[in-house]
Amino acid sequence: MIRTFIYIILTSSIVLAQERDIYDSLDIYEGNNLENIIEQNLEEDNNSTIDDELRQFEEEPIDLNKATIDELRVIPFINKKIASNIIKRRKKTKFSSIDELLFVEGVTPQHYALLSKYVTIRSVHTKQKIKVSFLSRMKTEIEKRRGYIDGTYLGSPLKTVNKFRISICEDASNSFFISNIKVGGLIEKDPGEKDFTNHSTGYVSFKLLPLNSKIIIGDYQIETGEGVVFGGANKISKAGVIITNSLKNRNTVYPSLSADENNYFRGAAMSMQSGDINLQMFYSNKYINATLDKKGLITSIDKSGLFRTESEIRKKGSSKEKMIGYNLQANIINNLRIGSSGYRTAFNNSCLVDKELLSYYSVFQVNGINITYNNKEYELFSEIAIDKNMATAKNAGVIFSPQKYISFIAIIRDYAENFQSQYSNAFGEKWDRVQNETGFFLGARSSIDKRLWLTFYYDQYSYPKESKILPIISNGNELLISSEYRLLKNYNIELRYRSKKKTLCYEDLDIHGRKMMHAGQRVQRNYRLTGKLNLLDIQLQNRIEWIKVTQDLHKREKGLLLSQTLKYSLTKSIKMICRATVFDTDSYESRIYNYEDDLPGVFTNSTLYGKGLHWYLILRINLHSKFYFASKYSQTIKDGVRFIGSGKDVIIGDRLSVLSAQIEVKL
Repeated sequence: MIRTFIYIILTSSIVLAQERDIYDSLDIYEGNNLENIIEQNLEEDNNSTIDDELRQFEEEPIDLNKATIDELRVIPFINKKIASNIIKRRKKTKFSSIDELLFVEGVTPQHYALLSKYVTIRSVHTKQKIKVSFLSRMKTEIEKRRGYIDGTYLGSPLKTVNKFRISICEDASNSFFISNIKVGGLIEKDPGEKDFTNHSTGYVSFKLLPLNSKIIIGDYQIETGEGVVFGGANKISKAGVIITNSLKNRNTVYPSLSADENNYFRGAAMSMQSGDINLQMFYSNKYINATLDKKGLITSIDKSGLFRTESEIRKKGSSKEKMIGYNLQANIINNLRIGSSGYRTAFNNSCLVDKELLSYYSVFQVNGINITYNNKEYELFSEIAIDKNMATAKNAGVIFSPQKYISFIAIIRDYAENFQSQYSNAFGEKWDRVQNETGFFLGARSSIDKRLWLTFYYDQYSYPKESKILPIISNGNELLISSEYRLLKNYNIELRYRSKKKTLCYEDLDIHGRKMMHAGQRVQRNYRLTGKLNLLDIQLQNRIEWIKVTQDLHKREKGLLLSQTLKYSLTKSIKMICRATVFDTDSYESRIYNYEDDLPGVFTNSTLYGKGLHWYLILRINLHSKFYFASKYSQTIKDGVRFIGSGKDVIIGDRLSVLSAQIEVKL
């Protein structure tokens, strides 16, 4: 079966590539680069909300002719250099087309393909003054898990999301007091939950003209500096840092309309601009989901967002946090910006921060300073933060771009072992846990003749503090080497090698048969070949990936994945996407992550292990210029198993089938 699949993959694309000669480089760039960014992001962060964030930017694109540098920087794929160059160009001449981004210094075809859908050009003669959008999404598993059968899960396996947005253009309010009014709301239910409004979120935002300020009431996100103080809900993966040529480096507050039930603030935020100075002030007061002991102390904060059982429901809203914070940014001289940000957070119940020392805090306080400087060829950035116990976390880096198609990036980080922060999300191996880590990252990306792109990064890190789980000073490293080549005018191939080494603790038996723990190395190597063919109405993508895992020197595992994807536009309004993937790995330790297409605005990274077949079919229909429908059916079939999953999530049988659908209306 696998040999047959390999033959189909290698021959189908080559034959078709010889038949047609139509090439859309931007589509290929967008697919390859977005997949590389999102795939690693989801692999390292199961709670990532980057799909919600990008969807929001797509529905409310930034105006190239009016946005400030900070507003442009909200888009994850725009670094400070590109934002500055966009401002410089429009001072000379306004943008009349999004395609003119390709003439902005620093914008490569890869950048353009990633960010073009998140920007727009609004004409002063635009007839539509009020925009309204509504989206409804559902997802359910066909086979029932044990928790539904025995009644442990109180609700149905159906997952639902419903959200709306209303936007009133600046010249539609006819007011000298407020403008640019935006309203949004969302209700969501996870599988197994009983209440269809288990999670709700919303916001109202507007510009207050007399004070030249923007106000958000409701739920919002904050990002400042390099993410050491406020890091937002999402990170940019290591591959994304190289592809987008940027780190965090955003100083912004924006409305949140995410299904994530943890990573947001609820209250009010104000952003005021006066010349070269921008001041943002925040207040948040929200319930949190936590496990309390008999003394009423928080032993853990639940971030799963699942409230299916009686015990899970008891955690919901069991405590409360109040936060007050600020972010001040000032352009001192041309291209030099210095800023300061900080917050004070108080919990209703004291929170466990060190399980070994049994340390509890009820108040967290962090303040930081960040600085950025950029010119034509390079950008310097750094942030340092200090908590209430004087522990520090700091990082610094440089991006060097001597030419348009050549860039280098280097980042160092040093996060103290006892640094305590609630909202950090900074560059590192653990990102959202900015603590007990030092490291050095070096990356490069270049194009030789615009047909060949080379990408490289190496990250060396260590955890200086010993723990009960890992009673030694541990370290690790990660290496990625990738090459993308336009073999034919309509056919791209990518070769990628990625290795990751880290120290883990293993359980073993001594000579007397007693259990003992010892440290060992886990080494993982992935080899991948991807081919992508673009035709007029058809796009084919094939992938072969091989993985080797060595644990503690003597245990070795391997795995293989083969996939073929077909995207076909039946008509201008109907598009079909299908993929078949076969996989064969020794166990979960040699699992392979498989990024796949999904409903619009949804990103999925399946974890495949064992032996079997995974396939899906997606149908996207534009029933009207303002009405969209999409549906997906996927199925995983495993060879030689009697059940899938464990505990209350067990499914009796060898397959898991999932059906999802989405409708969207834009007025």
